[in-house]
Amino acid sequence: MTRRPFFSISLALPSALVFCACIPAGDGVAPPDYVSYFPVGLAVDPTDKWLYVVNSDFDLQFSQGTLQSLDVQRILEIARHPCATDADCDVSAFGEAQRCDTEESDVNDDNPSFLCVDVAGKYAGLPCGPLPENTPAARAVSPGRCGPVDLGKPVDGRGSLQVDSVSISAFATDLLLVPRPVLEGGAEVPSKTQARLFLPVRGDSSLHFVDVEAGKLDCGQTNDEPECSDNYRVLQSVTSDPNVYLKTPVEPFGLASTADGRSLVMTHQTTGRASGFRNDWSTQSDGTATPPRLVSIRDGMPTNPVGVASVPRPAYVDLADDTLNYQSGFLVTFRTDASVHLLRFFEPGLGAGGASAAPDQPLLFDVGRSLITANSVGSDSRGIAIDDSTRKAAENACGGEVDCLRKAASVPLDVYVANRTPNSLLIGRTDRTDAPVATSDLPTFHNNIPLTAGPSRVVIGYVIGHDGEPALRVFVLCFDSALIYVYDPTRRGLEPQVIYTGRGPHSLAFMSRDSKAPYAFVGHFTDSYVAVISLDQRYPETFGATLAILGTPTPPRASR
Repeated sequence: MTRRPFFSISLALPSALVFCACIPAGDGVAPPDYVSYFPVGLAVDPTDKWLYVVNSDFDLQFSQGTLQSLDVQRILEIARHPCATDADCDVSAFGEAQRCDTEESDVNDDNPSFLCVDVAGKYAGLPCGPLPENTPAARAVSPGRCGPVDLGKPVDGRGSLQVDSVSISAFATDLLLVPRPVLEGGAEVPSKTQARLFLPVRGDSSLHFVDVEAGKLDCGQTNDEPECSDNYRVLQSVTSDPNVYLKTPVEPFGLASTADGRSLVMTHQTTGRASGFRNDWSTQSDGTATPPRLVSIRDGMPTNPVGVASVPRPAYVDLADDTLNYQSGFLVTFRTDASVHLLRFFEPGLGAGGASAAPDQPLLFDVGRSLITANSVGSDSRGIAIDDSTRKAAENACGGEVDCLRKAASVPLDVYVANRTPNSLLIGRTDRTDAPVATSDLPTFHNNIPLTAGPSRVVIGYVIGHDGEPALRVFVLCFDSALIYVYDPTRRGLEPQVIYTGRGPHSLAFMSRDSKAPYAFVGHFTDSYVAVISLDQRYPETFGATLAILGTPTPPRASR
């Protein structure tokens, strides 16, 4: 793919997100349909059918933010498809036979695209099909060969890419999708069609939640009022004492959940606090959804906690009937401290350090920390991700045998942190012991990989390898330098291909591993659009290339 020069970002998102604590109301203009505006979070449902996008309304041009549901199949119909030979191409969404564009021609402007193009018809040989080609100036903002796609009226004439949309409060910061557990064969398993979306929102210091089914969003909105109702945001919760309330702290930022969605931890970026929530999947007597409950607030941590990741639960815990002795764990990073803290939920009656929890009130405790010594300074950590694939492989080899699973529970987890002092990817491993309690999930960092300016998020995902099979990778988004680095944990090094993005890459979501679909979605904060990129290493000419630009790139008002 064509490389482009480095450029600086005009909008200082990290500083603005951290220090803008007073949020005024918007100017009353309703957010438009079919428009992404400062997207901050993405999620793909387990069936790979819907892409969820949360928009923050960062510069308050509108009165609210939005949550969108997009049709993935429609996105892939309009996205361009990489290839190396004609055998990699079939027919287009219009039914036209296709070939691989590998030779210089007048139609491709003597610049082969290595994309599937129509053999005949109206768009014969055109690398972008019905879409116009981006000008060199446009590619500096959105580095795709093809022009943007209108979400409401795409040029292929096959209907809107948007399935649903609701309005939320301004200044969302993240998006978390958790499949709803369902009974299958007497055991709870994640649903493939139903889920709940959780959103930290700074504008009203709350945790929003939205129930989804088949791409449709439900948060108490009506046809006349598209805004989520107050019943779908957690501002405060009653404790075991009905006269005492816990209020959600200001400046919520990062969010993580256990796999079953029952325990969540949210960081609060301008204080040394984290809040713990309990999510209830049941339905209330009036038929409405049961909201999550704020059950504990952890004070006394270093200031500016931002990143948070849930520690995967060992399979042994459930089979050994040892559930009451296991406390869900969460790792937290900080902008102002060179450490990673381990928080745990202590269940009713367990307590910590001799303290006893209220009968129905779990408590969130800060049980320990790991110092970051792999960097010269080590403070200013942002995103964090945990990879349990090695442990899962050990568990899968056990065939359900309890003693084997107990030993597999001690297999360490790999931990990755985006750190800015200096800019790097920190690589660590947990100090797992045989007992899955207390501080046994604290990581020790043993290596760092130098990066360019502004590493902000770390995401575990997959590429399609040269053999056509999914291969695990660690993706690091560098907001300031508009790059995504890809780390190979098996080879223990960065991939030679860096992914060049538009300005302000802020979020990343993937198709599922089982789909073997070599696509990822990148939310571009600065210019308000979502890009579809190729993650297929079989086609090196287009690995990391932008295959579609969803929405028209729009610079923020302050930069105009």
